This record gives sequence, structure tokens and C-alpha cells, in this order.
Amino acid sequence: MLQPGALIRIKAPQKMGKTLLLEKLLDYARQQGYQTAKLDLKLADSSAIADLKTFLRGEVPRH
Repeated sequence: MLQPGALIRIKAPQKMGKTLLLEKLLDYARQQGYQTAKLDLKLADSSAIADLKTFLRGEVPRH
């Protein structure tokens, strides 16, 4: 988690503690001096997340 570019995938059925685990991971990162942000991708336009590299750079897709 503390390596640059690290990716953590959390996958489990509903009501299995994913949100609690995520909150604990974010809290740990904050304790290590990292800034954190939470995104709700359910609200994102599908074109905004279609290209992973563009999404990770925070660029807005042009139509």
C-alpha cells in the first residue's frame, strides 16, 4: 500500500466489511503522512473512467 502506484482491490459480497476495511486502510495511510481522497464512481460518467491512464491523471475526456 505504501509503494508508489500500488493498487488494492477489495472485492466481497455485500455486508462483509469492505467499507470498514477501506476506512482502516485510509486511516493508516493518513497516519503515515499520506493525503487521501474517496471517490464515488457510481456518480461518474462512464466516459470519464473508460480509459484508466486518463482517469488516473485526472484529465477530463474531450468529446
